[in-house]
Amino acid sequence: MESKSKISLRQLQALSIVDIFGISAISLPLGVCLKSAQMGWVWVIFGAIGVIAFACIALSIKDTRKLMFSTPIGIIVSILICGKILLTTGIWLRIFSETINVLLLQKTPSLLVSTLLALLCLYVAIKGVEARARMAEIIFVGTVIILVTIFALTSTNIDFYKLLPISSNGAMKATAYVFSSAFGIEFLLYIKAFLNTDKKSVKSMATAGIFIALTLSLITALTLGVFGADGVIKRRWAVLQIMDTIDFPLMLLERQDLLMTGFWISSAFAFINAGIFYSGLILSETALKKSCDKLLYFIVAVIIVIVSALPGDVTAATALMEKSKILNIGIYIVIFVMFLADRVVKKVE
Repeated sequence: MESKSKISLRQLQALSIVDIFGISAISLPLGVCLKSAQMGWVWVIFGAIGVIAFACIALSIKDTRKLMFSTPIGIIVSILICGKILLTTGIWLRIFSETINVLLLQKTPSLLVSTLLALLCLYVAIKGVEARARMAEIIFVGTVIILVTIFALTSTNIDFYKLLPISSNGAMKATAYVFSSAFGIEFLLYIKAFLNTDKKSVKSMATAGIFIALTLSLITALTLGVFGADGVIKRRWAVLQIMDTIDFPLMLLERQDLLMTGFWISSAFAFINAGIFYSGLILSETALKKSCDKLLYFIVAVIIVIVSALPGDVTAATALMEKSKILNIGIYIVIFVMFLADRVVKKVE
């Protein structure tokens, strides 16, 4: 890997946070409320601990690039993972375009929204991993500013009684739901080759994971505290609507929901950009055995847009997204098997 294609550990953290965190923040509150009502925010942390463990395991494997691209089994697994990335990225692109269509662009076809975002993500993916890392750092700073603003403004609207009573009902179901909701965890299998140093990568990932876990739990608790469990369940996108509960004295902020929508747009951009980048990388290294060029990235982006245009509405897309979470469990199995294989190789050596 050329030096110009390397990223720092700080950029690894930024990429891990923006690639995985944003879309989880939008979908988790409703899912955990359905499983364990007002206690869902607690189980977010427990489920995230499992995700952090597997993320650290993925980065602890000595030579993932060799395992995934130089062995017949690794190549087959990588191609299957590529299919998973294309499918889930297309599904999330559809969900994004439908929500933006409802919230902002009612008269704009959702396919046009999907195509425009895919083209923007394609441009950054073509620029390479360094461009993605720099963009991730910018998105991370913007995300922190948005979230701090939201937490500060909605703090007075939180009713802590809506987080009671304390109960363990649905704990296992909610924890398993969070554990299976880590879309993008497979990206960590391929990012290690781009690091400029292998030292402390696991520690950096653990730190980023803790940040994600605590922030997701806080967002879920905030959403529950404002709407209550029943209110969250009645709203498909309660997180995006949370700003509507704030009454600003200034007409300058008439559309305060735009603040949270901006967070959603940047989150979707990061995930879809990652989907294009890694699926193009996998296909170039396995099927074509050459460096990924612009044409291949373009083909990948077109496939993702086609998936996002499949028949059905946002309800059908959301249901398909929920079903596709079983594929995330498959990724965990792959990570665990690779970890065991890596340990066997070390003992032999």
